Amino acid sequence: NLTSGTYFVKVAGFGAATNGTYSLDVAGTGIELFTTSEIDPNDTPATAQTLPQGNCRVDVDGGLSGPTDQDWYRVVLTAPRNGVWFLIDEGWTPWISQHRYEVYDSTGTTLVNAATLGTNAADNSTFSQRTSQVRCWPAGTYFLVVKNRSSTPPPTNKVLVGKYRLKYLVVPMDTGGPTAEGPEANNTIDLATPILGGNWGVGSLVTGDSDWWKVHTNGPCTLMVQTRAGVAVGLADSTIRLRDAKGVLLARRKHDLGASLYIRVGNGLANSS
Repeated sequence: NLTSGTYFVKVAGFGAATNGTYSLDVAGTGIELFTTSEIDPNDTPATAQTLPQGNCRVDVDGGLSGPTDQDWYRVVLTAPRNGVWFLIDEGWTPWISQHRYEVYDSTGTTLVNAATLGTNAADNSTFSQRTSQVRCWPAGTYFLVVKNRSSTPPPTNKVLVGKYRLKYLVVPMDTGGPTAEGPEANNTIDLATPILGGNWGVGSLVTGDSDWWKVHTNGPCTLMVQTRAGVAVGLADSTIRLRDAKGVLLARRKHDLGASLYIRVGNGLANSS
């Protein structure tokens, strides 16, 4: 049962990217569930429903009442960086299909840059969920809208009126301060550098090098780990591995500095997405 414990993060280069400095973001939030319902009217950015934040995952039961109905939600992020994940799943029957989500800036008028969010707009297929990529969003106000998909020719089996469930999670990051990597060599579990959740590690790699970090969780949580290029001669690419206290591999992420790794720790499970 992995409800609490000590975990280790191994950072190494990937491919030809073997030298450079990096930052390692480590943060977590509880896995308690808070359920609420859509509040109408929320058809425009001006009437958008503000999603609550806290040490939990938020599920919102909503629905589209017609072909032109739109449900707008306001997301207010206050930490310097925030791990954000959301999923639009089937709600109470009848559930909608062939719906769409889009993420807008603080004015509610411009789609946020896809390079920041990974995916800023996407359609679902028939009777299936629509999930965002795991990304780290800067502080600010955003708008998430759920609406019916529009395409030419029209998709088949389109259900314009029905229910959905919006699952939403925020992991505040960089709320603490920097932690420098320990003295070299710190390339084994025994020599791992301790880091507190909310802090960010500052390290560097050379060819053949790897850095180990140690984080402790006090209870069930969703843990987010991310590498970013450092200020001086930034590492171009990396591999992240998360291991438990016995060194057993729980999850791994390769490529793409700035992409993130979510680990849910609790109820005997450790899953990455």
